[in-house]
Amino acid sequence: MMTLFCAKAFSQEEKRDMIIFVGQKIEITPIAGKGITTRFDTIVNGADTTYKLNYFSYDFYQKYYARYKVLQIVQGSLKSDTINFIVLNHIGSPSFSPYETVLLFVYEKNDTLYHELYQYFDVYKTSNNRWAGSYSSRDYQGKYDSITVKPERISFQDEVSFKVKSNDPKWIRYVYPKPYYKIKDGRAIAVYGNYVEQLAILRQETVIRERRKPLD
Repeated sequence: MMTLFCAKAFSQEEKRDMIIFVGQKIEITPIAGKGITTRFDTIVNGADTTYKLNYFSYDFYQKYYARYKVLQIVQGSLKSDTINFIVLNHIGSPSFSPYETVLLFVYEKNDTLYHELYQYFDVYKTSNNRWAGSYSSRDYQGKYDSITVKPERISFQDEVSFKVKSNDPKWIRYVYPKPYYKIKDGRAIAVYGNYVEQLAILRQETVIRERRKPLD
């Protein structure tokens, strides 16, 4: 059994029996499409037959079957070095599917593992042979007051860089701010980031924590 727990403790509701791991893609396959489900009651009155709508639902998400090789467990436990889980995605393929290695967040419901909706980090090997991701504007630039981790300089084995898709200075400053990125030849080169242990804490202190808050 592979087991490792984050040093940072979260309540049972926040953690939701979550498994957080670095995975390498084996397979991502669509298993169901969006669609409308309806059921009608048949009402017979003499020679007349009418139909009354009894049930209506719309499947908002495309469903995928995912299979990943587990490279490192950051939180939770698994009995195998591979993991199968269900991914729900609104438009197109899951956004993490193009990346070879990712930090993923999954939880169990009714004996089935599900990916925490849209939550992942693309991660890369560092010069000290650990896994890390680049500076996360989504988390650090958001309006969260609960963040306890900080970005740090990361030396990646290979350059981690991203094509700058806009010339808007405000957009660039938000998505690829200095000194966390260096812009060169139309690409943003990662200078700062976090190791996966800190990324797991960071996302649970921001997006996932907000999702767990009770509705007023």
